[in-house]
Amino acid sequence: MNKQTLADLQSQNQWKAFWQNQKDFIAISSLGQITSLPKTFALMAGSFNPLHEGHQELAQIVEGLINQPVIFELSIANVDKPWLDEATVLKRISQFIGYKSIVVTKAATFIEKTHLFGGCNYILGYDTALRLLSSRYYDSEEAMIDCLNSIVKQGGRFLVAARMQDNQVKTLADLIIPKDLQSFFLEIPVERFRVDISSTILRSQGKNL
Repeated sequence: MNKQTLADLQSQNQWKAFWQNQKDFIAISSLGQITSLPKTFALMAGSFNPLHEGHQELAQIVEGLINQPVIFELSIANVDKPWLDEATVLKRISQFIGYKSIVVTKAATFIEKTHLFGGCNYILGYDTALRLLSSRYYDSEEAMIDCLNSIVKQGGRFLVAARMQDNQVKTLADLIIPKDLQSFFLEIPVERFRVDISSTILRSQGKNL
């Protein structure tokens, strides 16, 4: 079933246009069909290699907290890794058929995502939030602050989930956030959720895509 659905998806003009750099993103419904995005939503970006129950549980909790649908986002571009090819993207998408919508982009950074989608709620694990606030991913500390200000001025917010790191639970309180931006970082209550599942460990167990 998924194989035919993915073949049908590949044959669509919009899918081809994305891979020919004529479209910036493409949204795919839980039925595996090209769709449009809702007016308001929360965005959970990731590599989903693989999609695991931690992702699914976090999405469910966030939907209950903010009363918005969660859309997953897979960027074929990555700040730290090689770009994904079409075959890999199709494998990753196959995990979402029968589950939820996913949008495929070329937006490696949150400012690029904001240029595509405007202000939305970004769902982050502690480790991703730490990178977002690390000046080494920008030209300077000032450039980092300017970038974050640009995101929040368009309505962006960051919902941060706790994560086990170095055998300690790391939460929003452990992040160093510029004072003027602190109100735009919201904690997903640790008693509701924390990320203990490692995609790296799952891949080492042969569950990669």
